[in-house]
Amino acid sequence: MYLGGEEILSNEYEDEPNLGSSSGVHSPRFARLSTESSRAHRAVVAAGAERHPSYGQPQVDRDSRGLYDHVAALEQFQSVEFAQLQQKLRYQKAQVAQAAQTTSNIQVELGTQVVKLPDRVPRSRSWLTPLRRPLQAIKVRWLVLCVWLQPPDVECRMEPHAGRYV
Repeated sequence: MYLGGEEILSNEYEDEPNLGSSSGVHSPRFARLSTESSRAHRAVVAAGAERHPSYGQPQVDRDSRGLYDHVAALEQFQSVEFAQLQQKLRYQKAQVAQAAQTTSNIQVELGTQVVKLPDRVPRSRSWLTPLRRPLQAIKVRWLVLCVWLQPPDVECRMEPHAGRYV
């Protein structure tokens, strides 16, 4: 019997009788096969009973029930695993969406700052202009001080590069 409740009727091998026809069931060949099959089945059941006690249940019922339970457990395991994978996929999609939003926000912020940059440069220059005069005065004073304190054998000069005085 199939798990869905339907019986599978097949004539897969030439030696087997056609289980779907009534004439095959009453044939002597079927009786011989049936007897051999039941003897083989009893031998398998006896061998299985040594390893696994049947607890009073027929072997075939236990095997089919065990198979059904195994398939049900496997389906449940796969459905749980599938649900976990779906959850992981949703989480990763959310992370990608968040990263995309962050990137978009950064682009907007940089664009805003770049647009404001031309306004800030002249303001910075206007702020630095008053500072240039005192700095030039400090340079002149330092040069005068350097010359005034200079020993006769040491030369005092201002180097234009690196803003250092030697």
